[in-house]
Amino acid sequence: MPVAEYLDLLRRDPEKMAGRGQDGHRPSPESTLATLWALGPNRLDAEATAVLEVRAYPSCHHHFAGDLSVVVMDLGDPHRAGELLGRAIALDEANLGPGHAGVALGLAYLAQVRVDLVSVPVGLGLDAEARAVADRPSETPVRSPVHPAGYPYAPGMPLHAPRRAALRAELVARDLDALLVTDLVNVRYLTGFTGSNAALLVAADGDERSVFCTDGRYVEQSAVEVPDLERVVERACDLALGARAGKDGCSRVGFESQHVTVDGLDALEQVVDGLVRASGLVEVLRAVKDEAEVEALRMACAAADRALVDLIEHGGLRVGRTEREVARELESRMLDHGAAGPAFESIVAAGANSAIPHHRPTDAVFKLGDFVKLDFGALVDGYHSDMTRTLVLGRAADWQRDLYDLVARAQAAGRAALTPGADVRAVDAASRQVVAAAGHGPRFPHGLGHGVGLRIHEAPALSKSGEGTLSAGMAVTVEPGVYLSGKGGVRIEDTLVVRESAPELLTLTTKELVVV
Repeated sequence: MPVAEYLDLLRRDPEKMAGRGQDGHRPSPESTLATLWALGPNRLDAEATAVLEVRAYPSCHHHFAGDLSVVVMDLGDPHRAGELLGRAIALDEANLGPGHAGVALGLAYLAQVRVDLVSVPVGLGLDAEARAVADRPSETPVRSPVHPAGYPYAPGMPLHAPRRAALRAELVARDLDALLVTDLVNVRYLTGFTGSNAALLVAADGDERSVFCTDGRYVEQSAVEVPDLERVVERACDLALGARAGKDGCSRVGFESQHVTVDGLDALEQVVDGLVRASGLVEVLRAVKDEAEVEALRMACAAADRALVDLIEHGGLRVGRTEREVARELESRMLDHGAAGPAFESIVAAGANSAIPHHRPTDAVFKLGDFVKLDFGALVDGYHSDMTRTLVLGRAADWQRDLYDLVARAQAAGRAALTPGADVRAVDAASRQVVAAAGHGPRFPHGLGHGVGLRIHEAPALSKSGEGTLSAGMAVTVEPGVYLSGKGGVRIEDTLVVRESAPELLTLTTKELVVV
């Protein structure tokens, strides 16, 4: 169907055309957006955001910029188009081709919306599984704009209020009037605040009675990052909010007993009655990521992937270099690709050092035939990626290829076991039994993996002693390793998101044995 005819039908019968693409059959975001536009700005504001948030039409996103430009020319308001296109880029990476990217940038420029371009190394360093995930142009607008707290964000897109609502349901179930949140990571998760001193009182009966507290250093920052809650400015935030809970008539106030010190509890008991241990309530919610969190994790994993590709392409892994030199360069390259910093102290272990699971980089020199184990991650918007790749310098011996093949098979078994409802111990066992069958069970001394997010190690723990089951939306690592003391070791690690069908792979660097 010609575009002009399609738009004419939109004007004459927009309700009938809702959700229909230009061929009259395939739904697409641009046709739905055009329909909403024709229906008027009030519906557009409410519904276009929902259309873009749910990623409902991934196969059609590459048409978005081009078709939206036609809608703009016919229906007007390029500034509004730029804003909406910024939302699309922020929320679903839009998969725009080079021509569409020009349209995107033009519209974004008219609307004064920031659009960041990053380089995506298509094909290079990606295995067959990853190519299906990463088959996209080399210049792709991937996010715009950015929330002051660092999250991928679009104006009006709720992020933190739904998280507090989920927490309130837990408070009601436990007969708590409120929860005093003092762990800064949990405060950030629930509010978006990124400063170094804060606490949050979450009232069970609604945000109208919830209160955020920080000190005078963060008055302006918190006004931007936490605009939707009442704010108290005090240095001792926990005591101020504890007193507020008592003043508001809260008789059962939960506190994060896993974070509060003995002295801190003594001080709280002086200002509030009815304190109740409420360990891990927020952490349980954090274990299942929302799509804004998954997007931040994708960006963190992409920064790490690209840094490793750059390192290899520019000869950074070569005989004569030291572990410490490579670690510094790897971390620098992650910064070049948008990371705020490394997710943790990078592990670079060469030769016999690769048999030490958590070796710290030294001045050990790379030698021909060495295993080189790289365990590293990027920090983006507060979220941590985690990836391990083991390579060989110069040439690989048969024993190295055999060991690598064993770990690769164990890692594949662990990834395949990532299904909603799976017991975390069963996931660990799926990988571990592959290693044990080869006679190397004792040489796999750690758990299979862990959750990642605002902390590098979160729930769930994929291990023999882990507890619980997997849920869709959990972001976890799968990282089996086999270590031959005095000789060398292999670990292969990915970050993935548990999905209903198959896990979503976020770390895309090849898992084939790379010899450099």
